[in-house]
Amino acid sequence: MDRAILEWVNGWPDWMGPAMRFFSEATQYLWFKIVLGLLVIGLILVGGKARQAAIFALLGFLLANELCDLLKNFIPLARPCQEFPLIDVNGIGCSDNPGTASAHSANMAAAAFSFTYFLGWWGGPWIIVAFATGLSRIYVAAHYPSQVVFGWLVGAFSAFLLIATYKAYLAYRSRRTQVEDVAEA
Repeated sequence: MDRAILEWVNGWPDWMGPAMRFFSEATQYLWFKIVLGLLVIGLILVGGKARQAAIFALLGFLLANELCDLLKNFIPLARPCQEFPLIDVNGIGCSDNPGTASAHSANMAAAAFSFTYFLGWWGGPWIIVAFATGLSRIYVAAHYPSQVVFGWLVGAFSAFLLIATYKAYLAYRSRRTQVEDVAEA
């Protein structure tokens, strides 16, 4: 089933190629890095929930990426372009490293989870970007559909773990402050 979905998505019309390549490789473009950097700086300067969303998206991105690297080292699974060299990679090329969990998908899922958690429906565009990024990785034969789904799960889990840890810390700090206030009284 994994290969059937891969071949179906990989065989989508050529006119979709530029958009799929963009979602697959956007972070390689300097102009895109600058735009993302300015967006993050802007959200941090706005403060409040926007600041929290940006910070947790960045932290989730980093954690998701590292978890994917660990998974690739401990459970090395081949990418479709490695197993089927004749498959059309739509101009991206084939990486030599394992494809266990799609780091591209994980990174965007972590950002989407963080933005949706803190900003509600303003996270919607990030969910679309995460979905499009995952589809693009299938389209360019960099990952099997199961590896993309695994990446989305790793990303969502990363952001969830960071947010849950932060909330637990805030609850602990609040309880400790209350205990200290009672002790002083």
